[in-house]
Amino acid sequence: MSATNIPLSIYHGSQSGHVKLHEVVGRELGPTEVALKISHSGICFTDTHFRRPSGEEGKNDSCGLGHEGVGTVTAVGSATRYLKVGDRACGNCHQCITGYHQYCDKTRQFGFSEQDQGTLGNVSIREEGEAYKIPDAIESKYVGPLMCAGPTVYQALLNANLEPNSTVAIVGVGGLGHLAVQFAKAMGHTVVVYSQTESKRDDAFKLGADEFYTTKGVEKLVLHGLAEGTREGVNALLFTTSEVPDLNPYVHVLAKQAWIVALTVQFTDIAVPFMPLLMGGFKLTSGAVSSRQTTHRMLDFCAKKNIRPWIEEFPLNERGVNEAFDRLESGKIRYRAVVVAE
Repeated sequence: MSATNIPLSIYHGSQSGHVKLHEVVGRELGPTEVALKISHSGICFTDTHFRRPSGEEGKNDSCGLGHEGVGTVTAVGSATRYLKVGDRACGNCHQCITGYHQYCDKTRQFGFSEQDQGTLGNVSIREEGEAYKIPDAIESKYVGPLMCAGPTVYQALLNANLEPNSTVAIVGVGGLGHLAVQFAKAMGHTVVVYSQTESKRDDAFKLGADEFYTTKGVEKLVLHGLAEGTREGVNALLFTTSEVPDLNPYVHVLAKQAWIVALTVQFTDIAVPFMPLLMGGFKLTSGAVSSRQTTHRMLDFCAKKNIRPWIEEFPLNERGVNEAFDRLESGKIRYRAVVVAE
């Protein structure tokens, strides 16, 4: 493939919500960029925020959808260093040098820059430093979700600096949560799942959960052994739901100095019960994916521990992409949608 004339066919959203193909002709490859021929792409709930762009219908105010792509390198820029044609792959400030490119002031983030780009299409063009060579042990269909949900929850668990056999609570069994349960269990922790209803109880235990509690209508959550004094409580509480719920019911099950980690994309403020936070010494934090080094560690961890997302596959065509979005937004996906190039 020529590095100076790369045609892009990328699915974009519309005001009606119908996802349709957009063509971009003649995209030039930069000196440090690589072109990936997409074979598979995950669809994340973050994508749904850009499915219905604001603005007048017919104007090109939408962005290319998809940020969980995997494929084969078909062209490389003149100054690339380690990726080569045929590889399977999915800065200059302090954040980039230390590997935390997601916090760089000049980073090119999905939905807010390069709006002709997306992984729901034929080709994705990325900086070489933003692409990762994939371990042979992981099939391509699993890679997309692992590159978004995977590092997000893996980094959160590492940042909590937990001792062996700590208690980790996962709120929500969905795209993030079902991977968080697997990671926490593989790291040797006791895994507690809080979910609104009983509908995901069986899945939670299949994924590795040790305990399961429902939260709908509950003002004060419980944890077996806490009232009896036989355990100290939850050491790390990960919210993996589409929105952060009321925190008040959860503070009762936390151990002193526990971590509260909000791993969701929402555009509204959250209310914090400050006195319990203060008196318990709780640490409230969040995070976007992970550093480059941690992402590599996460991929190796998944390969060694046989951690895989639960996926539903759809064809990479207009009907398949729209069906995947519809099932995702209706909460029916178990637990990541992946589109496959035809």
